[in-house]
Amino acid sequence: MAHLRLRYLSRRGDQFQIRLVIPKDLHWRVGRKELRWSLKTSDRTTARRRTLS
Repeated sequence: MAHLRLRYLSRRGDQFQIRLVIPKDLHWRVGRKELRWSLKTSDRTTARRRTLS
């Protein structure tokens, strides 16, 4: 699992975020194209743990 690349894990400034793309057919229902929220950490290992738990 050490080589697993999390495509939905992104970095904004010095903090990691989760980024989930909404399928096009649901844009009208959700009102956006993607969801993002902060993991409140700048450490990649901690961010990976928080996304997988």
